[in-house]
Amino acid sequence: MNEFDEGVIIPTDIPPPRQEILAALEEKDYPRDTNFADLMGLGLLDLIRQLGSLLFGIDRGGADTMTDDLPTEAIEKLETMERQAAEALAEVFDRETLEKWPAMDMRERHALIEEYYTRLADIMGLDTVDIVVKDLNPEGFDPNNCYMGYFSEYENIIALEYRLLENPDYLYSLLDTLIHETRHQFQCDVVSNPEKFPDLPQSYIDAMTENWNNYLPPDIYGYELYANQPVEIDSVTFSEEILSEYIRILNGN
Repeated sequence: MNEFDEGVIIPTDIPPPRQEILAALEEKDYPRDTNFADLMGLGLLDLIRQLGSLLFGIDRGGADTMTDDLPTEAIEKLETMERQAAEALAEVFDRETLEKWPAMDMRERHALIEEYYTRLADIMGLDTVDIVVKDLNPEGFDPNNCYMGYFSEYENIIALEYRLLENPDYLYSLLDTLIHETRHQFQCDVVSNPEKFPDLPQSYIDAMTENWNNYLPPDIYGYELYANQPVEIDSVTFSEEILSEYIRILNGN
């Protein structure tokens, strides 16, 4: 089996400062049913969607083609998992926490990330691994082109680029990366212990197993092949759905 890297993340723009996000959330002139992307323009939701559609060349429909034979019950359970993960995220990273985030030190931020990861792992039926912070870009950090994190079954860790915790304006990337890599951990567990997930369709297990054993790293096979692998499409879509729902919850929807 392989170590799953987040790969080279190339957003089309830098996210707006966290304080601007908060200001938009608190703006009273917007109708309650206005979504976060409308409030912020090129905000968190847009960036997440761009990672999945503009860069990866996929959308929700594209991701579903991998498991288009999913029974209704399996789809409902997946949606329930996503909803629970978003609700847990909204509880850990509520408005008060978002306001306090810039004043927190690295240890406090790491503790919150671990708290959410622990809850997410429980929702997904996973044993927890260590969440470690590393310098994944020793030659220099460019937020438009850098490594954000990875999951490694060998090290039993999820590693996160330390600058995502150091700079409060990178919170969106931090959460996206954490959820993305936790999904890779889930995939690994599905491949290694399929008996733990009797409700998953065989098509999903087969797709994960085949790709996990024949993973295409971006530095060898190029970004397009890397990004369009089933395991990456699955992880991107999972994170996108959770963060989209999280935004809706923050907006009171």
